[in-house]
Amino acid sequence: MNNKNFAYYLNNFFNIYLPQEINASINTIISYKDTFNLLISYLVNIKKIEIKNITFEIIDKDLIKEFLKYLEDARNCSINTRNQRLAAIKSFYQYVNIEDPANLIKFQDILQIRVKKNVKKKKEYLTIDELQTVFQTINTKTIKGRRDFVLLNLLYDAGLRLSELLEIKVMDLRLDNNPCVNVIGKGRKGRSVPIMNNTKKLLLQFISENDFSNVSYLFSNSKKEKLTSRSIQKIVDKYIQKANINKKISPHALRRTRAMHLLEAGVNIVYIRDFLGHESITTTEIYAQANEKTKREAINKAYKDILPYNITPSWNKNEDLLKQLLSLK
Repeated sequence: MNNKNFAYYLNNFFNIYLPQEINASINTIISYKDTFNLLISYLVNIKKIEIKNITFEIIDKDLIKEFLKYLEDARNCSINTRNQRLAAIKSFYQYVNIEDPANLIKFQDILQIRVKKNVKKKKEYLTIDELQTVFQTINTKTIKGRRDFVLLNLLYDAGLRLSELLEIKVMDLRLDNNPCVNVIGKGRKGRSVPIMNNTKKLLLQFISENDFSNVSYLFSNSKKEKLTSRSIQKIVDKYIQKANINKKISPHALRRTRAMHLLEAGVNIVYIRDFLGHESITTTEIYAQANEKTKREAINKAYKDILPYNITPSWNKNEDLLKQLLSLK
């Protein structure tokens, strides 16, 4: 190994390679940092190795496998989490392997550690009737209830990832004759997602009732702070429980629900993949990006008036603001 040590490469991995060279998402970088924080903590506290003595020479395949077992046994991590931690470690060693190929054989031992097979759990989603029931449980007579109503409506209607929903600002909405929401998905790739006209109306009413002059994000708490992943999960849990639905539904399950409803309606899988912002190596060559008009026609064709839009909240309308929002690009 050259005189550039473990700490040197780890620093470059997080500060140069991930953010600049491969444009990794913030969530990916945070997840990878968590992995190495856990690994270093394990080496220091469990293996009793001083930080200054952490080198490539002492970190071999057996030690990494011991660390992965520690995650499962001592920290009760799931197999999926264990595999995600392994993926982060492999990504780092692939990077170092390119920068310093002299230790190719040693690094290959680590890169060849196998992911652990996991019994796939049934991926839950809501039927149309269940989705209707969920929306009917929301009390739209309260400010928080109206926020939740619009939030869950947009999450489902646009098939958004949780991370995409959390980052939406008012300026990301286009509420004209072809309403859509602009989001940044995985790999920091942007896409424009068409939304239904009823969702547009709800958004206009929601925005007219709230003061966004000192608020950056579309959905916030009572303190005008950006909602967190945990708070969104609590919102979903609240109404799933109120609807007496015996399924484990996450915010991502609402995205899956939208996809399943489109599939059941016969929408072409290509449009659905584009709508959701999915990519697949095996279909790259035949994957055709549908333009917005084509996507909208396909989604509108499959659309059913399943959301309870007849539940009309009491909104404080601001006509000037509505006109302004209609012209947003």
